[in-house]
Amino acid sequence: MTQEPGIYLVEDLRTRSMHGHDAQSEILFERDVKAEMRDGVTLMTNVFRPTGDGKYPAIICLAPYGKDSMPPDQQFLRIKNVGVLPFSELTGWETPDPAFWVPHGYAFVNIDCRGTNKSGGESFEHMSPQMAEDFMTASSGLLLKSGATAMLGLMGFLTWQPANGWVRRPIHPP
Repeated sequence: MTQEPGIYLVEDLRTRSMHGHDAQSEILFERDVKAEMRDGVTLMTNVFRPTGDGKYPAIICLAPYGKDSMPPDQQFLRIKNVGVLPFSELTGWETPDPAFWVPHGYAFVNIDCRGTNKSGGESFEHMSPQMAEDFMTASSGLLLKSGATAMLGLMGFLTWQPANGWVRRPIHPP
């Protein structure tokens, strides 16, 4: 899969059949979508959505791990006794698998935190009010751009992402 910015139609994924989806179901992958923050900083995102017209509920992740760290095979190899994990090559570290969620009618957005990876900003502020504001500002703008509905779900696994969801909870989107 290319690392170049742009919009790609994803048709063949190695784990599509593991998730029980038709091998021909399609995912529209928008790499490096810009999300402008109120203070002028730009956060970079990847958006995955169904190819058909319409609005879709969105699952959104904001993390410091790198939206382009796909797939996390090498990271999982460092963890002993994990076994075989079924995820596609579109899955980032600690994020949901777009190959599972998109065919179920969801959009999935993966955002690089301020000060990390391809996003702007001078520093990464772990669990800060700025991070919560960034999440809501990015989410609100991306929901409109991606064709998603106003419905919003936060999702993450393991450690950082679920804990960070509590920081975002009291902030309401504009």
